[in-house]
Amino acid sequence: MFLKKSAYNKYKINNSVLTHPNSVKLVKIETINRGYDSRYNRTSIQIKAFVSSSSVMLKGDRTSTGDRINFNLRKSITMAFDTSNLTNALHNPCFSNHHVYTTANVQWI
Repeated sequence: MFLKKSAYNKYKINNSVLTHPNSVKLVKIETINRGYDSRYNRTSIQIKAFVSSSSVMLKGDRTSTGDRINFNLRKSITMAFDTSNLTNALHNPCFSNHHVYTTANVQWI
């Protein structure tokens, strides 16, 4: 509980716009097959999200929002494939049965 409150307070001070409702539109998602990764014995896939927003304008706010988007992309993969035991708290990298996934920085358009 303390960590969540601490994270919120940090956002409230440094990224106050993110503590209020905002609209972020997911425009597209691209994947890049990076080939076989022998460290994980899986094919490596990089995911890149393209988003837009008229309310999230500052670079720091966009970086924080992009980090949250990528975290939730990776977390969704670990939940879908029940592989949270194979990754860390940030779900980075994340896994399916045959792939290892990473995320590139979110592209704002």
